[in-house]
This record gives sequence, C-alpha cells and structure tokens, in this order.
Amino acid sequence: MASTTTKTQLGIADRPVVPACIVGAPRVLFLGAGASKPLGKMLMGEFVQSLLNQRSPAPELLKCICDKNRDLEFLLEVLEHLASMTYLREYFQHTGVPAVRPRGQPNVEPVLEFTRDAEILIKWVKREVFKHYRELVLPVWYQNAFGNLAQSLVPPDWPLVVFTTNYDPMVEEFCRLAHWPLCAGFAHDEPSGEYYWSRRAYEEFSIDQKEKTIVLVKLHGSTTWVRQGGRILKSPAVYTGDDAMCENVMIFPATKKVAIEDPYFSGYDYLEKCLGAAQLCLVVGYSFRDYDALMRFKSAQLSNRALAIRLIDPMAQIRIEELHKSGINAEPLSVSSFLTPECLQAVQNLADAYK
Repeated sequence: MASTTTKTQLGIADRPVVPACIVGAPRVLFLGAGASKPLGKMLMGEFVQSLLNQRSPAPELLKCICDKNRDLEFLLEVLEHLASMTYLREYFQHTGVPAVRPRGQPNVEPVLEFTRDAEILIKWVKREVFKHYRELVLPVWYQNAFGNLAQSLVPPDWPLVVFTTNYDPMVEEFCRLAHWPLCAGFAHDEPSGEYYWSRRAYEEFSIDQKEKTIVLVKLHGSTTWVRQGGRILKSPAVYTGDDAMCENVMIFPATKKVAIEDPYFSGYDYLEKCLGAAQLCLVVGYSFRDYDALMRFKSAQLSNRALAIRLIDPMAQIRIEELHKSGINAEPLSVSSFLTPECLQAVQNLADAYK
C-alpha cells in the first residue's frame, strides 16, 4: 500500500525525488488518439483528408505530398525538410541546372518559392491541428463510460496514473465533471494567481486514500499550455502563432520526436519509471508510432518481466504484430471501443486479475 507521505529516491542522490505513490502504482492507463475519436477528434489520415478538402495556401504542394502518403506525421516531416532546402539555391546557381519558375512570377527564385510554400504550409497545418483539438465537450455517455473505465482500473490506495499523447483536455474535463482530484503537473502561484507547470507538482504529490485520484502526464503537451517568460502556464486554448512573447507547448506530429526539454523530458521520464514498476498497462487507441514512447515500453518489458500490456483498439491485431517485431509482448483486450459494456467488463476482469 502506498503511504501518503512516502517518497523514494531513484538513482543517484542528486536526481529529482519521485514519489512512490506515482511511480509504484500497479496499473497504468495510456491513451492515444483513438480514445478521443468518439468525441469527434480525427485520426491522422482523416485529418489529412480534411486538410485536402480545405482551401490551403499552397494546394499543389499539399496535394503532391499527400498523394505520396496521406499521413499527418509524414506531411509535417516532409514540409520541415523542404523548408530547410534553401541551400539548393547555390546548386542551381553553380551548376546551371534549369529550374522551373512558377508561372507569372519570373522574378522569384524557384527554390526560394518552393521553400517558402513549405514554410507557409507548415504554419497553416499546425494552426489547423491546434484548432481541431483545442475544443472538447464531454457528452454524458462518454463521461459515464470513461468513469467506468477509470473506476475499474484505479487501484485501492493508489492513484490511477494516466499517460496520453493527446492535446485535448478530455481527462481534465472528466475530472472536473466527476469531481476527481487531479494532479497534472501544475502548481499555483498565489501572488500572480497563475498555474504553472513544475515537476515539483509531481514530486510533492500525496494521495488522499479516501478519494479516487488521477495523475495525468501529457507527453506531447496541450492546447491549454503556453510558454511565457520562462514559465509554462495554464491558459485558455489560444493559438499563439508567431507571437514572440509566448508559444504553445505542443509537440506536433512526427515519427521521430526528441523530447529533451521539459515538460516533455519529465513526461517520458515518468513513463519509463512507471512502466518499470507497474503490473499492468492498458493502452487505448494508441498507434505506438512515437519512438520515444516505444523505446520506454521496450525497455520496461526488459527490466520488468511482470508488466502486462493490453490493447483496446480496432486495429489491435495489427498493432500487436508490429510490437512483436520491436520485441514488445502485448495482447489484445478488445478490438472495439472501451465504450461498449462488453469491453468495460473485460477491463474489470483484467483489473481483478492484476490486484
């Protein structure tokens, strides 16, 4: 049983303190994009199609990339690469290789025009991503279903530790409506009245064993997080764009994410530690395409032989085959949504097996 005051020191003496009531939790819930799909949030392929249906600032370039692969991660990676290709200007100048200029723009260097289109598209796509995921309304049926899922998984005398790659505020909204205490890494600054992200909010966390509590770690940031003046603040979901004074705290989709600064580093650090101690990790609607997370899952199964990974996903069989290729053992719990009574019963049975 987790003590309300016990903390454990992991690693060498000067490393941050990690509370045992978080890192020692026997069950972990991991939410991917599929968990929010019933709320109208699109998956990556669907989102790319929605972009093609809109009036984009560079439709020809957008269509060209999407015809190759209709995937949001692929789109952003290619655009980032193309936007960096201004160095090719010297190649055309020195080799004399002809380059097609845009019609009607004879005075514009073709490479600069090409890279400029990519830069414009990157900004437009990121803004559209933010706009789509910033708003969320929890209907009663979803609130009840997620509540049943959480009730089944939360261990006695422990919090339910939830990791998510989603930007939307679904878990926060659930806790607000259900009156569940929530630790999401934010501390209150009384003089300013601001809530700011701090690892200390996790390090100093203690649980009231009389209440069901969620500890939430958002690995890729949130539409309601803004970096301003050296702090990450809780804010309304407003897109900052090119505002030099503040920026949205989000890792936009890419298959190779390098999370080396907070809050991302701490999030993945906690994921590694929690998976290393847990008995069960239930994964809902997650593709395992994030290399940083995939590495933590693989490392955890090597060091924690007791860890069982179960998937709820319409593509669970395909996900499992891919995981097996990466050396990760996982099994499907359900190939449907957790919203079904049959799936919720399966979760309850699973939780009973991993007390």
